[in-house]
Amino acid sequence: MRSILVPSSLAILACAPQQETARAHDSASQSATQIAASSTPRDAGPVSALPLYTAADIATWRNTPAAPDKLDTLIASALSAKGSYDGNEEEYYFSGNEDALVELRRIPDAIPRLVECLGWDKRAAATYNQTTLLAGVVCYQGILGSAYNNKLNNQDAFPKAGQINYTNPSLEEVRRAQAEWRKVLVSHPQ
Repeated sequence: MRSILVPSSLAILACAPQQETARAHDSASQSATQIAASSTPRDAGPVSALPLYTAADIATWRNTPAAPDKLDTLIASALSAKGSYDGNEEEYYFSGNEDALVELRRIPDAIPRLVECLGWDKRAAATYNQTTLLAGVVCYQGILGSAYNNKLNNQDAFPKAGQINYTNPSLEEVRRAQAEWRKVLVSHPQ
């Protein structure tokens, strides 16, 4: 089991005084990859020295006044994982570390957050053909591997219009998929 290494200045600034002890314990027990402190958004384009996202970035994009939480930390880590998607129509894979996505798939409360992430206009560190992918592509991979998705498939309720191709879809495409997933969350609660 891995621990998340959160810079101490970020952990202290992100927590209200009464939450510091609980947050420190929660951070120490989380299983995901290391995240570094940087809030510089990345642009689409060839892979270079890409900055990593932080939990504070994720909380900001969610427009929440609350301090970043465990799900924010895991999503930041998933979006910061460097590697490339590759494969064919029958099989695809990610060459980087998927620890954060694996953990997100295990947490039922992560599904609405991953659906929210689908429509963000941010780029992940993950690539396809050396082009950085939209955050929604990575978050979609988290949804696909979840128990919730398996439940939908078993009920024949998977939203076909909610599918996202990992080969660099447009923001419009991922936002259309996001709209479908929002409908599914209402019609098929977890």
